[in-house]
Amino acid sequence: CCPIFLLLAGALLRSPLPNVVSIVALTILAAVGCRGAGFAGTAKTQASSSPQAQQQELVASTTNEQNTDGKSQEEALAEVLDKLTEKGSLDAKAKRLLMADLREAKRENWPLIVQQFQATLAYREQLLAREEKASVRQLAAEKKTELVVAMQTTQPPRPTVAKPADSRPTAVPVAFNVRQAQEPENPSVVASAEPKAPLVLDKPPQQVAQQVNFVTNIQQPHDWQGHLRLAVQDLRASVQSSPTSTDEVNQHLRLRLLQLLAGDEEAALQPTPGATAPQQDYWNKQLFAVSTFLDSKRQPDDRRRAAGSLMHLDQARSKLAELATLEVRKLAFVDSVQGYGDYQLHKQTIFRPGDIVTLYAEIENFSSESTKEGYRTRLGTSYEVVDKSGKRVDSAQFPEVEDLCQNPRRDFHMQYTVTLPTRIYPEHYKIRLIITDQQSHKIGQASLPFEISE
Repeated sequence: CCPIFLLLAGALLRSPLPNVVSIVALTILAAVGCRGAGFAGTAKTQASSSPQAQQQELVASTTNEQNTDGKSQEEALAEVLDKLTEKGSLDAKAKRLLMADLREAKRENWPLIVQQFQATLAYREQLLAREEKASVRQLAAEKKTELVVAMQTTQPPRPTVAKPADSRPTAVPVAFNVRQAQEPENPSVVASAEPKAPLVLDKPPQQVAQQVNFVTNIQQPHDWQGHLRLAVQDLRASVQSSPTSTDEVNQHLRLRLLQLLAGDEEAALQPTPGATAPQQDYWNKQLFAVSTFLDSKRQPDDRRRAAGSLMHLDQARSKLAELATLEVRKLAFVDSVQGYGDYQLHKQTIFRPGDIVTLYAEIENFSSESTKEGYRTRLGTSYEVVDKSGKRVDSAQFPEVEDLCQNPRRDFHMQYTVTLPTRIYPEHYKIRLIITDQQSHKIGQASLPFEISE
């Protein structure tokens, strides 16, 4: 504004009639010019407060110093790079690119070039951060895919369906994102969202297609027969051919059950390695009972099928009783006994020294030996009276009991008459009945509390 003001002032002063209007014009022009310069200075101060303006001022001041000092272009470039390095780190590649751009441009354009260069670097950092997040999501998706592949190894192979020659490949959506693979909590929000760009994978198409097949196969249901056949194969491969422990024998027995459920009755009834004769007999009868009850094709009548299964089940129970401990149940003081489970209980358990009492007991899991005369059972019985501290006060042995029955006996009860000792103090006692199976050498016992009064 100053040169224009001087020209106008000179013109007015050289006019032949410098009147009052000329003087007023000069005065207004001088005021406007000074005020405009003040406004320009204020705008310049506000603009220089931004970071980009500070970088431009930094490079501009360096350029002005270089112009006034008469430095060479290389020296000026070095000073510009030094000042930029103080504000932020620049790698070697960035420095080379910036110097190449500055050499080809004029020095008055250096601030604009530096500003553009800084903006490019900032955008590049944003892209790198975005790519890093994408790589993290891709890594999480790959881990999930590996888990799906590991689960698929336990599934039977699925038949491949051949496509016609003229069929075109269709795109298969693959949810490699962990969050996208889960069920959305709000389907309406997902439906209204904009579609995202597909994630670019760095794997060969063949491997991606294989993973898609695994995901498809794992989601398709398998029939229970297929799972059962796989279980039979796995268990058959893990059992020991010559078992040396109870657990190893039990693994063979579990295999027999699975084979029966799978429909392979012949394999299920094969002898079990390491099993004793009672164990083998029990499992054969038990498997026969289950097979008979499930075989509705041979016997459609449910009742007849249940009757046939019950026959095998009774035989299995008798074999299992030989393996179980001898049990003495329902021990009680009674007044009279008419038969198994038919007796009259004594009203109280308080007696006097020398009283005669009657005991009733039911025996379970005894052995019955098959003979020409019938099924024989032999039991030996003894008893003892003990005080509350466990000290024995009295004891006696009963004669051995031998029983013959044309069929295996299911209900076996015993009736004993006991004379209490005459020299016994008033106190609380227990009478303990001990029964021995003479054929299987199993022992069972039961105790019954009572009291002696004066």
